[in-house]
Amino acid sequence: MDDIDVRMEVAVRTAREAGAILLRFFRDLNGYERKGRVNLVSEADKSAEAFLIRELRHYFPADGVIAEETEQPDWGQSGFVWVIDPLDGTTNFVHCHPHFCVSISLIKDGVPIIGVVYAPIYDELFCGVRGRGAYCNEVPISVSQTTSLYTALIASGFPYNREVDVLAPLLERVQRVLQASHGFRRAGSAALDMCYVAAGRLDAYWEEDVRAWDVAAGVVFVEEAGGRCTDLNGRPCDIFKGKVIASNSHIHDELLALLFDSQ
Repeated sequence: MDDIDVRMEVAVRTAREAGAILLRFFRDLNGYERKGRVNLVSEADKSAEAFLIRELRHYFPADGVIAEETEQPDWGQSGFVWVIDPLDGTTNFVHCHPHFCVSISLIKDGVPIIGVVYAPIYDELFCGVRGRGAYCNEVPISVSQTTSLYTALIASGFPYNREVDVLAPLLERVQRVLQASHGFRRAGSAALDMCYVAAGRLDAYWEEDVRAWDVAAGVVFVEEAGGRCTDLNGRPCDIFKGKVIASNSHIHDELLALLFDSQ
């Protein structure tokens, strides 16, 4: 096996094992901390992240690691950097809502090249390697063939910043999507939203304040499944810039124009 195959094998195994850790805490959580008024971190996040970092550093000691609950990024020496979210959908998890996942991505030169997302409640494992396709439970996935916003199902997420000057323009954009599309969803896990675009369950997703660990794996899935990922101006997606729109590619420009041309 080459380096990518080895890293994918370890990522898949550790994602499943981290998912098992989350399940041990699900509906039996002793508490959580607040990183802000609505931004939470639980003992499940911390336990799963500690396990992931320990395993990845054991197998690939020269690789870097960027993790949600770890303050200082480690860029490593190999040129490969793991970007991990031990629990995407913490608010859902704390409320015993089943929509959450483990997300692992490997990047090189800032570009995601491996993605693994595991949703333990659904027992769904999404994985992909740049240039080699995207899969759900080993079955190839592809984006939808929806060609019009009028028949599209669109998803987004809301920021932790709930100030009026942030929410008001966002809610105006949500209203435009509601009026122009078949439907709008806000499920609480950016990583799974990206997976669902790649699998054709959603036609597009956008968010205006996300972190690299929220979307890095999803960029691999969407692009390998035939979709398109950009920033909010239609430029190539930079996972560190915090703004992303992912679609089946057919409705990408139409959605961008609806959301941002009026600004």
